[in-house]
Amino acid sequence: MKRIIIATAVLLAGFVVFGAILLFYLPSSKSTTREVLGPYISWLDDHSAEIILCTKHNQEVDLVLKSATPGGAMVGRSHWTHAGIHQFTADGLQADTAYVYEISGGGADGEYVIRTAPTARKDFTFIAYGDSQNDTSSHRHHALTMNFGRHRPDFVISTGDLLQGVSKKGSDIFGEDWVVNVFDTVPQEFFATIPFFRTIGNHDIESDIKESVFFNVFPKLKDYMYEFVWGDAQFLCLYLPESVLGYDEKQRTWLREKVKSRPDARWRIAYFHVPPWAGGKHGQNPLAYGGREKLLADLVEAKVDLVFNGHEHAYERTRPLIPDGAAGNPVVFVVTGLAGVTAYKIDPQPYLSKIVTGSDHFCVVDVAENTLRLTAYDSKDQSIDQYEIRKDAVGKNSFADAALPVKRP
Repeated sequence: MKRIIIATAVLLAGFVVFGAILLFYLPSSKSTTREVLGPYISWLDDHSAEIILCTKHNQEVDLVLKSATPGGAMVGRSHWTHAGIHQFTADGLQADTAYVYEISGGGADGEYVIRTAPTARKDFTFIAYGDSQNDTSSHRHHALTMNFGRHRPDFVISTGDLLQGVSKKGSDIFGEDWVVNVFDTVPQEFFATIPFFRTIGNHDIESDIKESVFFNVFPKLKDYMYEFVWGDAQFLCLYLPESVLGYDEKQRTWLREKVKSRPDARWRIAYFHVPPWAGGKHGQNPLAYGGREKLLADLVEAKVDLVFNGHEHAYERTRPLIPDGAAGNPVVFVVTGLAGVTAYKIDPQPYLSKIVTGSDHFCVVDVAENTLRLTAYDSKDQSIDQYEIRKDAVGKNSFADAALPVKRP
């Protein structure tokens, strides 16, 4: 009888442990409680703004945009009564100008201030980070974003992989993948006033259904590549969610045309998901990084100063890289790909200058006329890396004569 009791107790203990593990890994039920998502800024430049609000049920909602000056005139208005992803777009705005938008109804009542991008040279700050998807550790992503406000960024760049995958119901914006990984992890006041410029990661579009939802949530990504200008800096988003081999003639032509259209840009920053130069499991796979020498040559030709990537779950910064025998400024690549996901082991490489593993992080970039200063912070807002690029009057940067030559293919 004693053996039976002991065996039963062991079996029950096993069920308890298994049940605890199952509860830990099962999708969160958090998604079922959200009926309104947003508002959030899906686009903001010097002359236009795009604000999106998502409602789960039919309900009346008003959005009014007006000048932030006392007694400011109304710029635009929308009224919605149906469920769905509601997009409000305002064009013809003034550069570097504050506007107020008010939302009433549907449980989304609030008043928020946004500021359009400057067109003239002006110091600014932005944040870059990525690979934040994780329904079991979303508190880690939230811990990072709670630090963002202290640095007063003008905008945020995401290096991709917001979502986990098709198994996590990414095709439903009110499903737990979207709610847990996107809308519940960023403070609403921040989400509603600061634009997030995103690139597409492999987890974000693992099915055609989810891809269409992703583009509805972030309409500007429908063209896969896009650019924006902030002051005298040009930002270029390429589409490389799975491999550098995806950099084809279409993207090459697009890059050259966009650079040609902004000949006076003082700084150029590019970003895309898969890193050409990294030391983790993807960085050592030719299927992921193949063609990186060609891409580097084009980025040097385009006078790109800095590139942000994700995909590798760590922080990595390369030495300034330039094709062997090429003239011009070298390019520095920064992998910022750990904001809640499982950390990767990174092997030292001759082209890597800084490696930090196992630490969730984000990058704060301060841009001035002659300096670009990057500081990486952990979830406790402690610095884990600092780097600065300086430029002279003709645009030559401080590492032009000390770059690591890369053999041409």
